[in-house]
Formats: sequence, structure tokens, C-alpha cells
Amino acid sequence: GQKVVIHSVRAFTTLEWKPNTQIVVNVGGSVDYDDLLLDGAVVSPRMAANFRVTPSQTVRFGFSKAIRSPDPLAEASYWSYTARNIDPLYEGQSTRLYYARTQPKSNLQSEVIKAYEIGYFVNHHSSRVMADVRVFHEALTDLMSEKPQLSHYEPTNDNAADLNGIE
Repeated sequence: GQKVVIHSVRAFTTLEWKPNTQIVVNVGGSVDYDDLLLDGAVVSPRMAANFRVTPSQTVRFGFSKAIRSPDPLAEASYWSYTARNIDPLYEGQSTRLYYARTQPKSNLQSEVIKAYEIGYFVNHHSSRVMADVRVFHEALTDLMSEKPQLSHYEPTNDNAADLNGIE
């Protein structure tokens, strides 16, 4: 088999700003660098604003963007499999090792997730009630959804999905 070595660097930071006791704003993000798969550094931002409605209730609004780089399996796969009990024999052998190499039709892009949320947090200490509920929309684009297989594995970024929900 072929050994693939990937050197990657990741850094994350966050800043918090409290203009008053009712508002907290968070801005942060991560920077990813991968010498094999990414075209330079990729930034994934996250922003959120929390508004304290009462001492025990907070409403938040948030946005984040994330990436998922293609892995070596999608970029350049080198697979092998062994055929056993070959009948009739192949070159006098009943066992044979076969190799398959896959290659995407073009350079794959990173998958992208953009997430939007509205949340509600309540914490009533006296009644021992605590809840954190969020409504969200996530848009996933440039997805690589082809099933890995030995023959005709040609991954693309042609897939997308939208997720909506309540947690």
C-alpha cells in the first residue's frame, strides 16, 4: 500500500464582549491548514449574541460556518483485495492480489456547513428547572456523498442538504 502523510495545523480563538449586564457577544473561529488537501488556510467563523431577558432567561442568536476537508480516501485511494480459490487458475495460482486506484474527476473542494440558530435558555434555581432549546437551520453544500467502492469510485462535490430542527 501507499503511505499518505498529512501535516495539518489548527488554531481556535474566541472573543467575548459584554456591553452591559444583559448582552454578551461572542465572536470566534478556527483556522485550519492542511498541506495535502486544502488550498491554503481556511477560516471557520462563529458569532453569537446572548440577550438576558430576565435573571433566569436568556435568548441567543448564532451563526457559524465550518468546513470539512476531503480525506485521503476521497482524494486518491489505493485499495487492494485478494481473490481466492480462482478456478481456473490464473498464471498457475489460485490466489491473486488485485489493486484498484480511484481518482476524482477534478480537485475536490471542502464541504461547507452554514448554521443559523435561535436559542432559549432558562434556569430557575428555586424550582430546579433548567432547559436549553434551540431552533436551527443548517445548509450543507459541496458534499461528497458517493459510496466508496473498488470500481468506478469518482467522488464529486455535487451533493447538498438542508437540515432544520429543534433540540
